[in-house]
Amino acid sequence: MIRKLAILLSIFISSWTMSQSLERKYQDSEVGFKEFSSTYEYYWDETEEKIRVKQTDEVELIALKTNVSFTWPIFYNDQIELSDIDLRNKYGRKYRGQKICGHVEQSGIFYSDAKVCTYTVDFNVKNESVKLTSERIYKDPRYFTKVNLPFILPGQTRKVKVIWPDWIDVELLTFHFEGQNIEVTDLDIQGKKGIEYTWEWPSKLENEERTPSTSFYSPHLIALTKAFSHPANGERIELINDLDGLYSWYKILVSNVNNNNESLESTVSKLVEGKNPEDQIKSIYYWVQDNIKYIAFEDGIMGFQPEDAHIVFEKKYGDCKGMANLLKAMLKIAGFDARLSWLGTNHLPYSYEIPSLIVDNHMICSVIQDGNAIYLDATAKYAPLNYTPGHIQGKEILIEDGEGYFINKIPIASSDQNLEMINLEMTVLNGKLVSIGKLNLTGDSQQLFLYLYNNLPNSTKERFVMSYVSQSGSSQDFRYKLNMLSRDSTIVIDIFNESDHLLNEFGDEMYVQMDLRNELSEDKIASNRKSPFAFQNRRHIQSVTYLEIPEGYEVSYLPDPLTINTSNYAFSLSYQLIDGKVMYEKKLDIKDLIIRPDLFESWNQAIEQLNEFYESPIVLTYAEN
Repeated sequence: MIRKLAILLSIFISSWTMSQSLERKYQDSEVGFKEFSSTYEYYWDETEEKIRVKQTDEVELIALKTNVSFTWPIFYNDQIELSDIDLRNKYGRKYRGQKICGHVEQSGIFYSDAKVCTYTVDFNVKNESVKLTSERIYKDPRYFTKVNLPFILPGQTRKVKVIWPDWIDVELLTFHFEGQNIEVTDLDIQGKKGIEYTWEWPSKLENEERTPSTSFYSPHLIALTKAFSHPANGERIELINDLDGLYSWYKILVSNVNNNNESLESTVSKLVEGKNPEDQIKSIYYWVQDNIKYIAFEDGIMGFQPEDAHIVFEKKYGDCKGMANLLKAMLKIAGFDARLSWLGTNHLPYSYEIPSLIVDNHMICSVIQDGNAIYLDATAKYAPLNYTPGHIQGKEILIEDGEGYFINKIPIASSDQNLEMINLEMTVLNGKLVSIGKLNLTGDSQQLFLYLYNNLPNSTKERFVMSYVSQSGSSQDFRYKLNMLSRDSTIVIDIFNESDHLLNEFGDEMYVQMDLRNELSEDKIASNRKSPFAFQNRRHIQSVTYLEIPEGYEVSYLPDPLTINTSNYAFSLSYQLIDGKVMYEKKLDIKDLIIRPDLFESWNQAIEQLNEFYESPIVLTYAEN
């Protein structure tokens, strides 16, 4: 009895001490973990004669506050089998948490191979703990690619262990371990190799807005399962040893596609009839964009096998692979050299130097004409034919080439291809500043505007346009007219603005602020932010505004020019007096999609300078005759 009481007291003291430590470190958290351990062990399945990888997760959750709950998700799919789940309280008794399992659903459509089980644990008192153990089996080691170390909860110890027999060739790559308290230990376990990673007081994943993929900044591993020697006969079998091996695997997967092109031929004939080759490609490309609903599962299950073209055609929805395969099939019917192409979007930081399925999360169709590739991403709704969407610009792309392949790098659009251009004429009339002009959108801005506008209900479209036109300014002063709403033409929006808050008069002086939109003015980054700051797309903003000087006035003050130029961004704003008018010229150039934490201070200083310029009016003085 005394021994039992000692054990219970020891458990209580340990839980209480850990809880107090976690509370001090993460005051805003309700639940944490004492230890979260993941073990990935390769083994030989005698029945199937295949290599499997068993993932065992063990986590001890602990309540940091009273009356709180936490839901633990476990994802699996056709390549990852969920084999066992066990929940127990701190005394070792079975715990009955709320369990919900099912298919992942998007837009009312179930995806049969993406599944999740969630387990909700309710804690009634502080320091209460529950231990959760789960087992998943990777049916093919090629799909065991990445292990994330951080989690959304704060914790004391995070462990990851990878173990494999010496007859399997495995390489583990580490990313973003620098500056982290992660101990790396080599293992030698009775003829098996392994590495264990132990992270004390790991950083939790912060739920911050406008963050890039955690792959850009969070500690993680990539497992490369290259080859193995057959346990029975010693035959060496290649899996994915290099880029050739990666492409060979892709070829095996796409060779299982069975397209029935007969059901597509009638539609293709109608789309290309009477058109020149460029318009034929455009007609097919736009038809797939407009008629096939994109079901996006970011990073997906990495199955990489496209659905048959005729099935996507009949269902009218598909993922990127299915849409790329349909587009390829329709273009080949029309006589074009269309090819499937693999790549990672800007959601991933990897290149093909890493021979792994983790490098790719997207598939598009490329058309080869005169030795050049035209990149067609049918998931990018309203993307024009001759513009590559921003989410794949600058990325390497693997293009099928018969039994072989080649790699291209998709160019990054120049600023004049991806431009928001504002031209305005300003006058002072009846004590108000009146502005008339045009806003032109091209590239990413054009595509994003069209996508949002066409997917909004009519009741909210006007509010959206007003918000887009005004940016951070007051939309109540704006009126607009949409002239062009085509993906093949620059979007042109006529602007009319009548404002009294941008014009102030004091005695003989008139103070005028000539910027209606103040772009980026609200993009200062919080000083306590942990994760990088990400832009949705590269922005290139230009504006030229002329102010007609009112009769009897002359310019007495123009703010000094502002010029900031870094590898990530560039700002250039200036005023000039030209032919009796004040010309205000602005260029804002976001070159890189991600601002790293070490650049936050310089970025914030740049935004402060930008706002100071925005707030600095020109001064006109009444000149007595």
